[in-house]
Order: sequence, then C-alpha cells, then structure tokens
Amino acid sequence: MRITLGMGLAVLIVSAPSALVAGTKAPLQIVVSRQQQSLVVYDGDTVVATSNVSTGKRGHTTPTGIFSILEKRRHHRSNIYSNAPMPFMQRLTWSGIALHGSNHVPDYPASHGCVRLPSKFAVGLFKMTERGMHVVISDRQVTPAEISSVMLFQPREARPPQPPMSDVPLRPAISHFDGSSVEVAMTESNPLPVLEHDQPPIRILITRRGDRETMRDLQVLLTMLGYDAGEPDGRSGPMTLAAIRSFQTAEGLPVDEKATPELIGAVYRKAGRDMPALRYSARTPRV
Repeated sequence: MRITLGMGLAVLIVSAPSALVAGTKAPLQIVVSRQQQSLVVYDGDTVVATSNVSTGKRGHTTPTGIFSILEKRRHHRSNIYSNAPMPFMQRLTWSGIALHGSNHVPDYPASHGCVRLPSKFAVGLFKMTERGMHVVISDRQVTPAEISSVMLFQPREARPPQPPMSDVPLRPAISHFDGSSVEVAMTESNPLPVLEHDQPPIRILITRRGDRETMRDLQVLLTMLGYDAGEPDGRSGPMTLAAIRSFQTAEGLPVDEKATPELIGAVYRKAGRDMPALRYSARTPRV
C-alpha cells in the first residue's frame, strides 16, 4: 500500500519506527498550506489535528517541499532575528525554517519564513511528533490518498542460473591450427592527424583566484549543506551572512559572520570536500 498526496506531491510511507503511533499502520504526516494558512496532521488518510498558522511574509516566503523534522527543542531562541523566542521549536532546515509556537498568529503570512503555530497547539503537536517525521509545505491544501497495486514493492524475480560459459564454439587456438585459412577480424588503423606548423598556438590566460571566486565556492557549499546562502554571486549579502551565522552556531564556532580561512576550511570539511590545491584559474582569451 502507498499513500500519496494530491496536487502532484507524493510521499512514500517510509519513516523511522519512532515516528509511528501505537496501533497505526502508517506514520503521521503534517501538511501545511500556504494559501489557506492552515496545518493538518494525518494518521494515514485520517485527520487527527488541525490548526491555523502564519507562514513567511513577502521577502521571507516559507519554502515549499517535503521536509523532515531535524531537531526539537522546547525552549529555543532565534539566532538570526534578535534572539526572538521560538517555543516548542521543530526544525525543518538548518538555514532557519521551523515550526514553533507564537502568541501572534494572524490569518495571513507574517513570519520571517517559519511556520507560526498557536502556543497551545504547538505544545500538543510537539508531543505528537518525533525526529524524522515528514512535513509537507504546499501552496494549496493537499490530502493523502491510498494507492494499491500488485506492482508496488515487489521483490525482484530470481534469474535462472546461467552456465559459466556460452555454448557457442570458440575459435580454435593457434596450437590447433591445421594449416587451412583462418579469418581474422582487424580494425583499420588510421594515422594520427599531423598538426600544421603554421597554426597559431593556443593561448591560455592564467589568473589568480580572488576573494569573489572564494566567496562563490563558499556560498555553493553552504547551500549544499542546508544553509541557504542565496544566489552564488561571490558577494557577502544578508543571506550569505545569515547562512555563515547559522553554520557557525550549529558547529559551535565563534559567531562573527566572517568568511575567514578557518571558517572556509570548516565548511569544506563538513561538505567532505578538499580545499583547492591552487588558487589559480585558467581560461582561453577571446581573439
């Protein structure tokens, strides 16, 4: 059996055992609708809880997609927006998107990207969820639908054993050659092209990589790690500084929002990448 979500989003029922509620056959799922500013908790295809929410306002739009609860904290404060309280926080991304309680939950988008929940509901939802639980954020409301098919989750059929060698007779070896003619397949050898000496040489301009190229690589790696650094343009704008600050906080580093060599090295190690051996780049100039 498989549970899918309407409007083109599909979620396969695969979850950690801790996300299962006793007596149920499917894990809980949370569906957030940005258009209706609502949250619905499903147990399979059954609604078990609903609430109004407030998602991100213009310029801080809450991202859509399928997320997992990465971290849960009863008492948490924002490390980006003036140490704002975020009680019963359930983190969805390492760049600052989370579900959390709030005393101000209007019926329109008003947050800086998080999903605000009424305080009382946030307490109850915190007790229902576990790390790894799926959270679907969509523009419109989506609902789970059951799909049954004999083709779902079928094990691969075992192939019949094959003989180690084909029954096609092999060409006789040289030692069995009886003097008669033998056909031999050969590939036509084409001589390598000869370069003309009067052709102009290829010119390559080697330049030292600057701070902008280094910043562009840092932005790409931070975004890959889940810290949204914005467009990789090589400029340290507000989103890049926020991503650096979030990475430093998560890794227990001094929070100074500076792209120091130590920070760059830590990001490369976290991403499992090696630091560039040479800080040079080559290109062919236009003629």
